[in-house]
Amino acid sequence: MNLEAPDYRRLINELQSVITDTLKLLDDFEDTGMNEHMVEDYERLHGILNTAITDQRRYQAELLAVLRKDANATGGASSGHGSGANDEP
Repeated sequence: MNLEAPDYRRLINELQSVITDTLKLLDDFEDTGMNEHMVEDYERLHGILNTAITDQRRYQAELLAVLRKDANATGGASSGHGSGANDEP
């Protein structure tokens, strides 16, 4: 996928919302005992959570690759340490 940094950031943020909402729903399932009565749905929620976490990590890695490529193309540092804004002279 060839996305720009803002696109990756948007996807990462949207996936964080899915992760947060799914964790809340899993907690609600457990608090009410629905995890024992609705086992298939509970397992599906875990699947959604795992997929969202995996996708988010992948997009974070791709974002870092884009940022490194952009930094290298503009003559920025290729060390990958920070943004350079607070680097010592």
